[in-house]
Amino acid sequence: MQQRRMSKEARRDHLLDTAAEIVATRGAEALTLTTLAEAAGVTKPITYNHFESREFLLLALYRRYDEWLAARMREGLRGKARDLAGAARVIAASYLDCTVTYGGVYDAAVAALAAYPQHQGIHGKIRRAYCAAFSRALGPFLSGADGLLTPGRWIALYGVAEELGRAVLDGDLPRAEAESEIASAMIALTLHPG
Repeated sequence: MQQRRMSKEARRDHLLDTAAEIVATRGAEALTLTTLAEAAGVTKPITYNHFESREFLLLALYRRYDEWLAARMREGLRGKARDLAGAARVIAASYLDCTVTYGGVYDAAVAALAAYPQHQGIHGKIRRAYCAAFSRALGPFLSGADGLLTPGRWIALYGVAEELGRAVLDGDLPRAEAESEIASAMIALTLHPG
């Protein structure tokens, strides 16, 4: 039976799914364009055509999850967030959805990227991106108070979400409790900026 040809986008998604499976089952160190080609059942030139190098493959993998989370937050905020508490709940739920679904692979991809000299600052870049995303998401509900929040306050919000997400992944905290704590911290840290 002849296989149907995939569109470029579908092939890329398939390759990223396969890359995530390799990282989840064998670790990021096992992920190369060659092992990806073998696992995906394609030729090496196909993987190189999509990603150029292992570095670009890791970048695509980590960005995929960040984009998924951003889209999830936007969708939730559009439909459910009518006030600060609602926005905080949407952000907490979205963050934990992403963490539970992709956290181990995401962390491994980011750690592997950090080994490249040009990506040694990736953790700071990620932190700044999430702080900006939280500010954009919560800002409309803060009545101008978001301008009073120091960068340290946004970093604290990110730290709360990140560490409670890790606790859920590690089995140290039930997801529902982590979600409630993230939302509560977001409300407390934004309503009391001083």
